[in-house]
Amino acid sequence: MNVDEFQKWIHSSVFPPAVVVIGTVRVAELVQQSHGLSLAELFAPFCGGEGSRPIPVSFFVLEKSMAIPNPVFRFEDVSDCEAKTDEAVEANLNEVLESHAPDLASSTVTCPPYPWFDAWFDKLVKCLRWSEGDCLDQPLATVYMVSTQDGDAVGMFEQLMHVSHMPSLCRKTFLDVHNAHVKVLVHDCSSAGAPSEELVEEEFGKMQEKFAAATCHRMAFNKPGQVESCKDRYAATIAARRNMTVESLGAICENLTNEDAEALESIAADVISQGAFPWMERRLQQLDQHITTTRKGLKNRFKSLWRPTSNDPASSSHQGYTLATAEGQLRMAGDLAFYMRDYSLALSYYRTLVSDLKSDKAWTHVGACYELSGICSFFCNPANRSEWFRFMDQAYENYQKARHAHRAVRCTVLCARMDRLRGREVALRCMRLHTDFPDSAPRSALFLEQASKYYLEGGSERKAMFHLVLAGHTFNKCALKQYALRSYSGALPFFDQSNWLHIKDHLHFTMGRQAFGLGMLEVSQKHFVRLLNSFSSTRRKFVTINIDREATYIRECLYVINTVREKNNSEEVKPSIELPALDGEPRFIFPEDGSCTEGEAISPSSSSVSGPIVFRDAAVETWETIGQRCISSLTDADCHQLRSREISSLVQTSPIGACKNVHTFSAVKQRRDIGISKSVFVELVLRNPFQNPLEITEVCLCATIDDQPLPPEDVMALDKITIPGRQSSAVRLQLVTSQEGILRIEHVRWTFFAQVPCTIPLCVPAHRVLEIKVCRSIPSCRAKLEGLPKDKVLFAGETRWCLLKIKNDGDVIINNFTISWYPSEFAVMHASGDKSPDKFSSDLVLVPGGEVSFDVLVRPHIVGIQSLKRVLRFCVCGSTAINSQRVWCTTESVFDVKPSILLSASRYAVLLFIRLGIHFFMISHFECLASFYIRPVNVLMLKNILFCWCTYSNFDQNNISSNC
Repeated sequence: MNVDEFQKWIHSSVFPPAVVVIGTVRVAELVQQSHGLSLAELFAPFCGGEGSRPIPVSFFVLEKSMAIPNPVFRFEDVSDCEAKTDEAVEANLNEVLESHAPDLASSTVTCPPYPWFDAWFDKLVKCLRWSEGDCLDQPLATVYMVSTQDGDAVGMFEQLMHVSHMPSLCRKTFLDVHNAHVKVLVHDCSSAGAPSEELVEEEFGKMQEKFAAATCHRMAFNKPGQVESCKDRYAATIAARRNMTVESLGAICENLTNEDAEALESIAADVISQGAFPWMERRLQQLDQHITTTRKGLKNRFKSLWRPTSNDPASSSHQGYTLATAEGQLRMAGDLAFYMRDYSLALSYYRTLVSDLKSDKAWTHVGACYELSGICSFFCNPANRSEWFRFMDQAYENYQKARHAHRAVRCTVLCARMDRLRGREVALRCMRLHTDFPDSAPRSALFLEQASKYYLEGGSERKAMFHLVLAGHTFNKCALKQYALRSYSGALPFFDQSNWLHIKDHLHFTMGRQAFGLGMLEVSQKHFVRLLNSFSSTRRKFVTINIDREATYIRECLYVINTVREKNNSEEVKPSIELPALDGEPRFIFPEDGSCTEGEAISPSSSSVSGPIVFRDAAVETWETIGQRCISSLTDADCHQLRSREISSLVQTSPIGACKNVHTFSAVKQRRDIGISKSVFVELVLRNPFQNPLEITEVCLCATIDDQPLPPEDVMALDKITIPGRQSSAVRLQLVTSQEGILRIEHVRWTFFAQVPCTIPLCVPAHRVLEIKVCRSIPSCRAKLEGLPKDKVLFAGETRWCLLKIKNDGDVIINNFTISWYPSEFAVMHASGDKSPDKFSSDLVLVPGGEVSFDVLVRPHIVGIQSLKRVLRFCVCGSTAINSQRVWCTTESVFDVKPSILLSASRYAVLLFIRLGIHFFMISHFECLASFYIRPVNVLMLKNILFCWCTYSNFDQNNISSNC
């Protein structure tokens, strides 16, 4: 806030000069019944400021000419000009907080701003008025109002002008009662007992004869024939005075016309320009002359050194200074100079006064003088921060000595507005107030909120959010649940982006409970659901909380959800609980491409493989590259079929020997064709992030066929799955395609703890949604490799004859088989007509249900977990419509290749040693005469072979046996 804005705010909202309105009972009833206003509210829109006609004034301040283009005054009823007790102040402030409770219906909450703080502070400033510690409430003018039905108007005005009708501070001579007086004669034209116009004119003439004519005014209401209302000119001002909205004002100013408003505006302008400022000129000059006589000069200075002082801080901190004392006159002179905006003159009066107040230990008065000294110094020289900040700091310290919390609050807020650019220092002062005056929890919460605001302006976002959470806790302690919930909502986005998981959990849990207590069930449900879903985050891998707290989170979330469902009387309330978590992308399996007869590949936990699977050139030899050996040039349709058969990441953790004769997807952006009555399997890995076991029931897939829900009989559901704490469980879900169309599998559904139905989208990116085309008949073929050991273990160099069986599972005739495999050195097809070692072709014809077999020689030579991939291409025979259609089948066998022993013998000395792969060699200077691959477990065979070789070569049998 710059200097001009701060000056405007000070003189219009914090310390505006006062005009007291006093009227008879009949006048107050007339105005209230006819217009719904009090006497002071009649003049409220015409006190200067925004929305009213400017009232420029010019005047002299001790022979110095000054002018104010648009001064702002406040008109107050005499009944409101009384000091309030601390209890009444707290009650009024709490009412403001209740009436300005934040609207939590908005989906987005931003902190700051905090609009209720300005309303709370405005109310605090109003409650501090008319107290003995401040003289800024000196009435600069008094408006007296008498009705024509009161009888003798002159007599009634003389009675009203008696000092007993003035505010209590005027009666006690703390304030001057002899200010500018303005008399208004009110005439109600519609009243049954109203006098005639002649009598009214006569009474008004008497008034002008008795009092100064310039101070007498006449006002007529409810004139006949006037129907136009001026409510628009009053609505905003009256709503602000009453702390209400314009819509809730009700019927006001219904009978008040624009002509009446113009007359009232003219009276208000005369009160300000012709009454208040001329009186301030005269009164300031009188006070300055008296101060000069009594305080200035060497003699008076010596007299002030021996002035009596008070030694009782408790009594002196609350005592007042009447206008009969020099201190009271100095304070009033400073206040009048402040109102007339001669800040250097006002500062000189305050500096002279503060030394006397300190000697009396009147800490409240000292604080008030320092407070106004700081404001005047700021207006005189804003750049001299050391001076005005020192004044404001001393004001706060003296208010602290007097234990006057409300004035300390005012001083802190004023200093914050003056020192806005130093956000962190302002935040520290707010925290100091929170620490020094902890007796009011709502006030502490508000200033924690303000500290958060200033920390944010100073660039300390972390401290800002920390103090905002503290503000929420404090609001919660004093039962201001809506404010607490908004504070938490403002801090939550910051902690959502951080790794402070415990704080985020606490916020969601607390906000869920508070929203439930406020009846905001949907908001409560949202926070509890977000709390549970946050446990599926990978950032929680190394974070553990108490197991009982986890159970509390789950239990209260289920209770809130069930409450929402009961309230809405609907079973369709399906909160987006995403537990248990889906690990990885789903795996789609189409068994019509082959059957898993040699092993299942479902759960990684069932694998017996220790260590990674080694695929040579796995990044290069994809199904598409292997298929290129079958056909030199692949069409787009061929590439589509082969690319869609890429093995998902689950293959690398499959058991040894699992024959992947299934079509597996990682949800590529392609469309798959299957036949009617065929099953589609989706493999999911469900992970329980909690320490407590999770139970889900009715687990099934959600799919559509041509954008229509799939019939329930086509969906196979699992009854119940219990996942232990911090473990994963793999499931296979099945669909049966009973009609033609485009099948889309997008969601998986289950019931959380048999209470809450949950629908979770599959972990598939939007641009890779899988579409399955269900056809009446499609060509289908299965390939199976038989003859491998049951334990799926082979030895390096071992040769084994196997049988590759191909069966036509479709309902069309197929022929022209071409088979290619990888690695090419692992297998050889018998009687291959193609010279290529990794390709085999045949023109056999298979009818539906037919089967054919081919001999395959398998010879692995690399130790480790190996995979033999096979691509089978065949063509469709029959009608010309599908004569050119080519169909592909992909199979894969995984087995474990163990190391074996290589034996060589020579005529001379035999040397046995170990080389790479645990191979044993017998080496001679001549060429090797024998070489064998044998299983290392058959030691007897090894000895017999060596014995026979030694007999043939005349070697020493005992030497050979001992070396073995």
